Amino acid sequence: MFSAIVTTLLALLVSDDDADALRSTAPTYLTVDTAREHLVAARLAAVATGTDADLLLSIAWHESRYQHDAVSQEAGGRVSCGIMTPTPVARCPRGQTILGGYMAGAQHLRSWYDATGHQRAALLGFAGGYRAIRRCAQGPMYIRPGVDGCKTPEVFQHRARWVRNARKRSTAPAS
Repeated sequence: MFSAIVTTLLALLVSDDDADALRSTAPTYLTVDTAREHLVAARLAAVATGTDADLLLSIAWHESRYQHDAVSQEAGGRVSCGIMTPTPVARCPRGQTILGGYMAGAQHLRSWYDATGHQRAALLGFAGGYRAIRRCAQGPMYIRPGVDGCKTPEVFQHRARWVRNARKRSTAPAS
């Protein structure tokens, strides 16, 4: 409850232009108001963990399409939960919040940065653990026909650039 109140209050600090810019990158999944909430949560998580807010937003879109209560089936009967679906668990906790999801995802990403020392490996680790890092060192890893899981870091980075550029355009002075 407290995190929802804090997120709501801090959302007042996000400009309409900034929120609309994020919304424009995923209009099917975000309104201006929900985009504002996601921006606040991602920024708080990024500051707390030393990660990039735009990259967190990118991962959230990729993993859950910005759904804070997303559940993804994983190997071994486990599930990944929340906005960034970070670590597979036996079952999802109740009452997941947007801020809690970004914090869990950002902490998970930070642990991969700390373990690997660079962004590409950290993003591979986030997406598939050490198994993905080892497998991708050997060549492509097709997760379904035509989709190379080893390209996941580039997918995350591409969308992060898209989000960042959309927000920059929204604050650029009109000519």
